[in-house]
Amino acid sequence: MTEHQGIIALSHAPGTDLLVGLAHPSSDIVLFDYSHGRVQQLVPGIPWRPGNPLSREVVVTKKGKIYTYRGTEDPAQRDEVYRIWAYDLETNASTETAYTATGGFWNGQTWTRDGEAIYLATVNGELYRLDVETEVFTHLGHFLPTEEYRAGVRVDSLYGITLSADEKRIYGIPRRSGSGASNLYSYEIAAGAVTLVGQLEPAIYTGSHMRDSRGNIYFAKFGDGESWEVKARLSILRP
Repeated sequence: MTEHQGIIALSHAPGTDLLVGLAHPSSDIVLFDYSHGRVQQLVPGIPWRPGNPLSREVVVTKKGKIYTYRGTEDPAQRDEVYRIWAYDLETNASTETAYTATGGFWNGQTWTRDGEAIYLATVNGELYRLDVETEVFTHLGHFLPTEEYRAGVRVDSLYGITLSADEKRIYGIPRRSGSGASNLYSYEIAAGAVTLVGQLEPAIYTGSHMRDSRGNIYFAKFGDGESWEVKARLSILRP
């Protein structure tokens, strides 16, 4: 598909026969026509600059818009701000939008069944909502309860988020600053607040939008909370 590059994120463009890939390290958008088994187009990505890696997510909406973002990864750089870019499948135009994000690159997404809202998490724990119809990005805050955030706790890494079956809350298992503990949190959408659900076995948890018809949520689980090594397992959160 791409020469001397890999694909770090993959999605489907609704209503088309296109798979949308995000090429690494260029951040080029790869449009793959799976009905004909060929690359249809390679769209130049966000211009690179030192210390500004590409996200682990490519966002594709039912309106034919593809959103990409570059950020950082080091928690020490969590306050850096960058622009979100959009590519329009109909007009073949790629533009820098008026919206920005912070808290590291995108590293998790989940969406409503009707495709009207897409939620994004950054690697350092910021949560965003994309209203697909209006094409507006809204910053929902840090993925920690208010009392923990005010006490100086921050998310160092968050590797996935998933909507509940009733689409009223978003679940995630971040690794917090200064702690190897693994706490399950939920963002209550109506209240706009993060709450602690419970403590899990210390590990690193990854995976986004992994939910079955019964509401079970799935995460991949690695290591001991500080290291990715050993103990690779599947973690199932039951409703």
